[in-house]
Amino acid sequence: MNNLLKHWLIKYRNREEGFTFLECLVAIIILSMAFAFNGQMVLMLKMQNLKQEIESAAVAVGKDVLDDLRFQLGKNINNVSVTGNTPTTLTDRISFGHTFDADVYVCTDPPTVETDTDNPNQLKVSNCPSGSTDVLIRYIVVQIIDKKRDNEKIYTVQTNFAQLQR
Repeated sequence: MNNLLKHWLIKYRNREEGFTFLECLVAIIILSMAFAFNGQMVLMLKMQNLKQEIESAAVAVGKDVLDDLRFQLGKNINNVSVTGNTPTTLTDRISFGHTFDADVYVCTDPPTVETDTDNPNQLKVSNCPSGSTDVLIRYIVVQIIDKKRDNEKIYTVQTNFAQLQR
């Protein structure tokens, strides 16, 4: 056994070191497949991050619009006029470097917000009652619209404001 090992070591000692062509080819194929998969993953993650950034910016704009309305309401709920089914459009609201429009519906009774039949991923306000303005509560729906994405409604928030004291 020892002689066999010595014979093998002597025979292959002077052999040139390095990889064979086949070993290099297999390594290149494996690496190219890994890089191709990683490239797709990076692109997919980049698109997902951009979408989440736009949604976060839309949420921030919605919060800002509601804060502005809360400030306008102050102590008198009649400071904000009831819009009915025609929203008030606030243009060029900027957040995180993205520009949005906001449609604001102010109702005296609970509005009807339902899935849009044309685009099932979006909501629409189908009815915003504008009854008596003596009511001490206002129902508000804010829809944030991205102009760069064909006026897609990115975010919808609904709340109500009540006047606790006269």
